[in-house]
Amino acid sequence: MLKKCDKVIVYVFATLLTLSLSTFFSSCRKGSGTQVSSEERNEIDSIVNICKTESELFDLEKKYEARSNSLGKAAVYRELGERSRNESRFDDANKYHMLELNIATNNNDTIEMVRALNNIATNYRRLGFVDIATEYHYQALGLTNMFSDTTSFLARKNRVRALNGLGNIFLSIDNNHLADSVFRLALKGEKELGSALGQAINYANIGSIFESNGDLDSAWVCYRNSMVMNEKAGSEVGIFLCHDHYGSLYEKSGDYDSAIKEYKAAYDLSKKTNDVWHGLNSCISMARIYHLIGHDGDAFKYLQEAMSTAKEIKSLEHQIAVNKIYYEIYKNNGNDR
Repeated sequence: MLKKCDKVIVYVFATLLTLSLSTFFSSCRKGSGTQVSSEERNEIDSIVNICKTESELFDLEKKYEARSNSLGKAAVYRELGERSRNESRFDDANKYHMLELNIATNNNDTIEMVRALNNIATNYRRLGFVDIATEYHYQALGLTNMFSDTTSFLARKNRVRALNGLGNIFLSIDNNHLADSVFRLALKGEKELGSALGQAINYANIGSIFESNGDLDSAWVCYRNSMVMNEKAGSEVGIFLCHDHYGSLYEKSGDYDSAIKEYKAAYDLSKKTNDVWHGLNSCISMARIYHLIGHDGDAFKYLQEAMSTAKEIKSLEHQIAVNKIYYEIYKNNGNDR
């Protein structure tokens, strides 16, 4: 009989083999992608990024349509998808990223195809559909390995994003060994790219593995490195997530007062962003710590908020976390039913 981790490994490599032989890949040839200069991509991305509203993005999409500029249209849909995901509108995010993928595929633009595949995978991962997310991340990673452009910034960035996504999937299914290996590859890539935000993300991910293994000292080192990089990148989301990580370490050490202080800092900072999905973590942390110190009334307040939001954005992962705490509260109160 295969152990759980062995089954995961078998599934992962079987998936990779299947995808590598699929029509999607066989329809492509090494070096046959659309030749678009990095300067042209950067120029279009800059124009897209300065659009402040979705209305401006839709107007820009119409202009690119009139000029038959496929790369411009794909970039607009990518930005619309990323903004939708950051606001936890995952159905809209998938719709836009699928449009991005269709345009990129029709134009054999491999760089944009990989960006779209990684984005779609991230959408599904946050919705809790790990199997679908795995397939899309592997398609992205497979394409980065197949085509001739392996040295440009975007090509290397696409690769580390796929690795990071797969690491998160391994982490979600408790395969810490594979997750650690993949995160370290991604961190190495982000350091080579000079990406502060990418380093922050992977330091935090590696820290979470140390934390789950009970190595709290090493977890502190990683989380503090993550905070430094998040501050350097100016990432409000990353900063409040680090406060949440700090709270978790204090909680595990039995320092509940410090844990509450850090969780509250994370919760308050999360309210200043539109990233509801990540913000739910601190809300759930507040519920858990109040339950631990016997303040179930306060815990219920945060649980109700978290469950309402998790259902609204269709996050299965967060609904599971909320129900676990409800279960613990009712069990401790002798309410078996």
